[in-house]
Amino acid sequence: MKDGKTSIRGNFRTAYDRINSFSFSSSVFQGMPGLTYQITNSTAGQDSFSGTPTQGLRAANWAPPAPTATPLALTTPPAYSANSLTVSDPSMQTPTVSMWGLSIQRELVKNPVLTVSYIGNHGTHLYGGYDTNQSEIFSNGFVNAFKQVQANQDSPLMTQVISSDTRRLAGESGTAFIKRNYASNLTLNNVAGLANSLATRLQGATTANPNGVPLVVSSGLSASFFKPYSQYLGGLFVLQSRDYSNYNGLQAQVEKRFSSGFLVTVNYTYSKSLDTRSFDPTFTLVGTGGTQSAAGTPFDYHTPRLNYAAADFDTRT
Repeated sequence: MKDGKTSIRGNFRTAYDRINSFSFSSSVFQGMPGLTYQITNSTAGQDSFSGTPTQGLRAANWAPPAPTATPLALTTPPAYSANSLTVSDPSMQTPTVSMWGLSIQRELVKNPVLTVSYIGNHGTHLYGGYDTNQSEIFSNGFVNAFKQVQANQDSPLMTQVISSDTRRLAGESGTAFIKRNYASNLTLNNVAGLANSLATRLQGATTANPNGVPLVVSSGLSASFFKPYSQYLGGLFVLQSRDYSNYNGLQAQVEKRFSSGFLVTVNYTYSKSLDTRSFDPTFTLVGTGGTQSAAGTPFDYHTPRLNYAAADFDTRT
């Protein structure tokens, strides 16, 4: 300004973040079909170590691939398994953060200076990972069946889902079965947890299906009734760059200078930080279920904006 007591400053910059190679070397490359061969035995118990493998791999009719197996056969997963796999999104983009700021500084009287600043940033294509094999509970009618069980009503769909379960008592209805085996899910309204438990239950291991057959398949339902990828019921994790964030902050500062280099500064900041998922330094970004690391699990994999809310580190000061 003409009186020399006011300054206006502005800035803008764009920064890019390289995707770390550790995620791929430790999670993607190590589990590539054809490079490794997975076998998950979900029925093994402590008696597997008794010397007689009554529930070990031999009991599950497991056998290594034949020496004559073709590369295509080795890269083709079995139709059903409790295995998991981590892959990367072929459309992954470089994480980008745009940052900007505007400040006005004014000397009020001799020495006291007031500075008001607005700063913000917007992150796009942020790195993260999700389980694309989340259990479906809406389009298949499972939520309504869950509510019927909670109300102690008969649920034809639930009865069909558990109809072939080896734990079912003779003539037992789906409602009675769920209340007997999964009472805690009903108490906690854990619809997705119950769906996941039923979706990942394999039974009836045979030579043709050494991992067993999903409960829903043996009950006459589609293999994709709960999960779209029955080959990896343990989770099909995809490393992606579709997270995003926003930060906006207003800063005010009053500074009073004294002689001999002494000064007094008073600051106030009001800010808000929003994101679809906050930073996770331990690579537990694909945690699921009730684990502590599952805090970043989206409500719906297909709709990440449902998780757009205050960041873990959002602080109003």
